[in-house]
Amino acid sequence: MFNVSPVIYGKVAEMIIDRMGHSDYMSESIEFEAEGVEYKMLFSAVVYRERVYMPDGEYDRLVDLVPVWWEFHTYAEEGEVLNDFCFNDLKQYFN
Repeated sequence: MFNVSPVIYGKVAEMIIDRMGHSDYMSESIEFEAEGVEYKMLFSAVVYRERVYMPDGEYDRLVDLVPVWWEFHTYAEEGEVLNDFCFNDLKQYFN
């Protein structure tokens, strides 16, 4: 089984945030390669935000990303390899 590292979780979270926009729902496909391994994530999720008021203005902060459906695939030289990806573990990288 392939161990998904914190670096990969961080990369996935960064790519999700970059694509999130202002919608309350997102459905995306994310693909990238790192250290000779290809990663592919397909997912749909509901986006929850809260309005934050600061002295310099206000903005919407991500509160939660609730998956409706997701798949996370890893591909090495020998083909697809099972992995230990967990969507709940991914959530800690959104802060």
